[in-house]
Amino acid sequence: MTNVILSNQFEELRDFLNTLPRIFETSGTLLYSGRNCLRLFKVGNHDIVAKKFGNNTLKRLLSLFKTSKAKKSYRNGCALCQLGINTPRPIGYIEITSRWGYIKEAYYISDVLDLPPIADCYNDEVDFDNKIIADFACFVARLHQSGILHRDLNSTNVRYKPTDNGDTEFHLIDINRMSFNPAETPLSPTACFKNITRFSCDSAMFSFFVDKYLEARGWDKQYKNLALALKKAHDKKVDRKKMIKRLI
Repeated sequence: MTNVILSNQFEELRDFLNTLPRIFETSGTLLYSGRNCLRLFKVGNHDIVAKKFGNNTLKRLLSLFKTSKAKKSYRNGCALCQLGINTPRPIGYIEITSRWGYIKEAYYISDVLDLPPIADCYNDEVDFDNKIIADFACFVARLHQSGILHRDLNSTNVRYKPTDNGDTEFHLIDINRMSFNPAETPLSPTACFKNITRFSCDSAMFSFFVDKYLEARGWDKQYKNLALALKKAHDKKVDRKKMIKRLI
């Protein structure tokens, strides 16, 4: 069975979404192929991206009990838009289920976002862009104050664009793992700092980022030691995994 969910704003794309699973592998322009696959399609006046999520036997079995990544992406995209946080506009999602109820294929469809990743701002580990990183720290502080954890907040999943007034506009992608905490249970400092450890960045830039984050939150500077300790522990864990992979 094929289940197609479409935003009311894009009803004119329903025929395309109905045919997408049949034409996905042979149409459009391939943007990325890996665990998941992204293709760009031009439909009338719309440029859209369709993301087909990878699947295997274990994931099919888990889909009997868990919400699909496509559905999560759509829900999270709609929630971000309602909160005024930039992300490619969610268009819809598709789930194809077997007679036994597990999901065989899942697709998330959104607007195109042609912006560079924030990683481009600190390719030079010494001379990073202070203004953009400071703006980014304020953006992440706003996310956390709103109870939002991206959970894959790495340097490629945040895109940026300078604005006419000299500030920086940020956009989130790869949003299926996000969580939204209710206002009555604010995120703890530990949860917030763990959320920013996935950035592969120079220690000087991370230190600067934390300083600006603490300013934006109005938190005591003593919290910086906790943030740096969590980052160090995360990086050690990543290095250990890389070493094990090389040995294997």
